[in-house]
Amino acid sequence: MGSEDKDTSSVVGSDAPKRETWGKSVEFVLSCIGYSVGLGNIWRWPYLCYENGGGAFLIPYWFMVIAIGLPMFYLELVFGQFASLGVTKIWKIAPFWKGIGFAMCIVSALNCIYYNLIVAYTIYFLFKSFAAKLPWADCKNSWNSDMCLPSSANITEFYNPDLFNGYPLCDASKGITIACTPQSVLRSSTLEFWENHVLGLSDGLDNFGTPQLHLVIALFVAWILVAGCLVKGIQSTGKVVYFTATFPYLVLTILLVRGVTLPGATDGLKFLFTPTWSRLAEAKVWSSAASQVFYSLGSGFGGLLTMASYNKFNNNSQRDAVIVGLMDTFTSFYGGLVIFSILGFMAHERGVAVNQVASSGSGLAFIAYPEAVARMPQVPPLWSCLFFFMLMVLGIDSMFTTLETIITAFMDEMPRFRKWKLHMTIGLCVVLFLLGLPMTCNGGQYLLTLLNEYAAGLSLLFISLFEVIVICWVYGFRRFFRDIKSMLGAEPNYYWRICWMGLTPITILVSLHPTSP
Repeated sequence: MGSEDKDTSSVVGSDAPKRETWGKSVEFVLSCIGYSVGLGNIWRWPYLCYENGGGAFLIPYWFMVIAIGLPMFYLELVFGQFASLGVTKIWKIAPFWKGIGFAMCIVSALNCIYYNLIVAYTIYFLFKSFAAKLPWADCKNSWNSDMCLPSSANITEFYNPDLFNGYPLCDASKGITIACTPQSVLRSSTLEFWENHVLGLSDGLDNFGTPQLHLVIALFVAWILVAGCLVKGIQSTGKVVYFTATFPYLVLTILLVRGVTLPGATDGLKFLFTPTWSRLAEAKVWSSAASQVFYSLGSGFGGLLTMASYNKFNNNSQRDAVIVGLMDTFTSFYGGLVIFSILGFMAHERGVAVNQVASSGSGLAFIAYPEAVARMPQVPPLWSCLFFFMLMVLGIDSMFTTLETIITAFMDEMPRFRKWKLHMTIGLCVVLFLLGLPMTCNGGQYLLTLLNEYAAGLSLLFISLFEVIVICWVYGFRRFFRDIKSMLGAEPNYYWRICWMGLTPITILVSLHPTSP
């Protein structure tokens, strides 16, 4: 780890302070992979794909990756690398638009609040996996209802007519008109573990409840882990990612092999790859694809600008952008294969269509994945420990950069506080932990959903829209292209130019419009 002078005078002036740089280029690439490839791929992408028609989601998603994902990813890397500043100070190129940097910090902070709760969920699942038998594998627990279906049971083998006919929803004398079948009433033991035990889910946001001790403890542990990995700054992050960015692929591969060998897995994969063409006419499908591209790749949060600011001046950021962008997209599909093979199996076991096997939403991954590990042929608790450890690693890896974005921005704005960086890091973690406590309540999942939809959805599109417009049309694309040439030896090719100067902002703008295709 060292420091280098960067010729950034056209952006920041000659008084720019010296700054740390990554020890090796591979550390930067792995950090970008760790930041971009996270729970957004394994947790958020599958449920958005599931609720937006499976295969119908893939077409707009691929289009958004090409039109806005990769161009914005590269733009932030090359811009951050050239300026070598945090997300607020970097807007010296157009001081009037400095609010873009503050917006990035606000969105990053909001994202940290609920994202680390997802990490807390993985920690709690990991803790519960240290048992002779996984607690979500059967229906012999205090949180299970009479209509619980064990994860190891087939619905036709488990179905008890006497119990089923006595279920309240099936009492025709009460005027119930629900289509009362075993498939519509029985609830998997995995679902009941998630909703009844982990979340203690209430019936609505108006019934918020109180913090649940097990989630409070898990959230506290999550913040301890994040703070512990950040106390030494960018250097410690660079070393940790050698493990955190590579280990998840091993576990996903094991789960994929198991998933595709289960009966009915092909039905789930067909749902993933077979588009329902009518869904392409829905604006929500396109808007969801656009927001997921930003959420997954990390554009708009400021994290890419921050990491790139620690790069050496002549680092090949175009190569890095293509490698990381494609790896991120590949991982989303890879995680999707695991999820949908399991959903196909669950549908097969319950005798329902794939799109009816589970409720869509942010908890989908915490239903499908535990179901998969419970079905592992040998030592399910061991596989469960490995899987949830992997999810925890993915989440914490992404948290590194998101928090570093906020801290770096503050340090750049007030350099005199650099010597207090350790105290700043700990203080920020404490504040964000306290702000996350409401989401540990019984109605906290509804609040998490609101934050996920609005704090990290459309807001990222707005931030990125103004970002590309200001860089290319206020700072000036000719000047920006010359800056890139001074670093990489050549101006950007026509693909980048077409996207930055027109296609990307137009696509984002159309995605924001309520009547977009």
